[in-house]
Amino acid sequence: MTVKNALSKGFDLVSRHIKMIPLIYAVNFTLTLLLAIPFLINLYDKIGDRVIRDDMLHGFDSSWWMHFDPRHILASFRPGLLNGIIPLFDNVEMVLTGQFNFYGFWMLLFGLVWLLLSSFLNGGVLGLFTDEKRSFSVSRFFSNAGFYFHHFFALLLTALIVFFLFYKFVQPLLLILFDQFTTNWSSDTLRLLLHSIAFSIVLFLVYFINMIFDYAKIIIVVEKKDSSWMSIWLGIKFVFAHFGRAMGLYLLIAAIAALGTLIFGLILSFSKDQFFLVLIAVILQQLFMLVKIGIRLLFYGSQLSLYSGLHAPERKMKRL
Repeated sequence: MTVKNALSKGFDLVSRHIKMIPLIYAVNFTLTLLLAIPFLINLYDKIGDRVIRDDMLHGFDSSWWMHFDPRHILASFRPGLLNGIIPLFDNVEMVLTGQFNFYGFWMLLFGLVWLLLSSFLNGGVLGLFTDEKRSFSVSRFFSNAGFYFHHFFALLLTALIVFFLFYKFVQPLLLILFDQFTTNWSSDTLRLLLHSIAFSIVLFLVYFINMIFDYAKIIIVVEKKDSSWMSIWLGIKFVFAHFGRAMGLYLLIAAIAALGTLIFGLILSFSKDQFFLVLIAVILQQLFMLVKIGIRLLFYGSQLSLYSGLHAPERKMKRL
C-alpha cells in the first residue's frame, strides 16, 4: 500500500460517505450557537450607541476599541479576528507555543467541549468507514458514535495528558536548548533560521503525537480492541514500523489542509465593508467549515486505508 493509493482510497471513502459532512457540520453549528448567541448579545450591549453601530457598518472603529473593556466571553474578541487570515496565524501560534488560553477561559472551555464532541463523532465516522458493505444512515452513524465513545473518551483524556506534558517539559526544553545554542551568534538571520527549525520540530512532534492517536482510534475500530492503552501501543508500533508512509501520508494531507486554509484566508481578507461582500464572506466561511470537515474525514479515510492495506498482509504472514 503506497501513500498515493491510501490517499486515493481515502478520497473514495469520503465521496461514498459524503452525507456525513453536512451531518457533522449541523452538529458543530448547533454547538457553536451556544457560544455565538451569548457572545452576540454581550457584544450588542457594548455597541449600544447607534452612532457606533453605523460607523461599524463602514469599517472597524478603532476609537471604540480603545475604550472597549472585554470581560467574560467577550475576552475572546479582538480586531484581528475580522481579517480572514489572522486567525490562521493565531492557531499556528497556539500549536507552537501551547498557549491555548490565548482567547480566554470561555474559549478554552468551548475548545474542550468541542474535543469531547469530536471524540463522539469520530466513532461514527470510523464505524461507517470500516463497514463498507452497508450504506450511510444517520441512525448507524450515531449508533457507532455511541458504541465507541467510551474508548475514544479514554484516548482523549490520555492525549490531553500527553500534550500537557509535551508543552510543559519537552517544548520549553527544546526552545531553551536552541536559545542557548544561538546566544552568542551575531547574525540575526541565522538565529531566526535556527528558531524556525526549532518551531518546525515542535510542529512535527505535535503531528507525530496526533498521528499515533489517530491510528489508536483506527485500531480500536478495526481490531475490536477493548483496551485504549493497548491500542495506543499498537499505534506506536505501526507508525514506527511504517514511519515513512505513515508520516508521509499525514504530512501530505496536512499540506492540502494548510493550502486550502491559506486560500480561504486570503479570499476572506478582501471581504470588507460592503454588505454583499460581508455576506459572501459569511458564505465562504461556512464553505470553509464544510471543506475542513471533509479534510478531517480524508485523514481518517486515508489512514484507515493505509493501516488496512499494510496490516492485513502482516496478519496473513503471521498465520502462515
